[in-house]
Amino acid sequence: MHRAAFQGGKLIYTKSKDQKKGIPLGWITLRECKKQMVAIETEYPKSKDLFRHLLIPGSNRITFLVASAGVIDRSSTLEDISTIFKEISRELQAFSATQSAQYLHPLIKRSIFPITRHAEGCTYDILSTIGDSRWFIADRPHLRKSYHKKVPLLSFSVEDLSAMDELLRTFRLDNRKLSSLVQITTSPRGLISPQPQYSFHLQSKARFIKA
Repeated sequence: MHRAAFQGGKLIYTKSKDQKKGIPLGWITLRECKKQMVAIETEYPKSKDLFRHLLIPGSNRITFLVASAGVIDRSSTLEDISTIFKEISRELQAFSATQSAQYLHPLIKRSIFPITRHAEGCTYDILSTIGDSRWFIADRPHLRKSYHKKVPLLSFSVEDLSAMDELLRTFRLDNRKLSSLVQITTSPRGLISPQPQYSFHLQSKARFIKA
């Protein structure tokens, strides 16, 4: 009953634009929402369960999400892109590696990955493709802090990246993670402050220490 009402009536308001005409869509029907591949769930996160029920019953959900990722462009916010990627990653857990690769194949050459070069906060500089090997994934907080503005990085936060593991693995991007590429060494800095009391206690216990 709900689906029939949404199919025929212009009951969904979207800020997305017509794919061909480039003009705002405004109020649209459920049928138009599907045709224009509007990622309506990202516009109304509190109602995502409703739109999930209306738009993508059953196994068509992953197909819809991939289609939503396929229309990512410079007007897409980092939050919207992150939401779509995390949803795709969650859905991929139900499929084999081969099936997952088949579902994501339409995205291989698409510029949908937000990359940060100099941007600050919840934004990005460019959208890039998997084939561009110049960007990396800062999957640890200290690595993001160390390499920010030094090399191009995937713009998502460390927390969001952890929720995209399945998607990144399917795209074979694990080898871009800085945690597997960099070697970390530590060295003391500042003045050395001798502690005679601690030294004395340690020396007094030397005879009890076995090699």
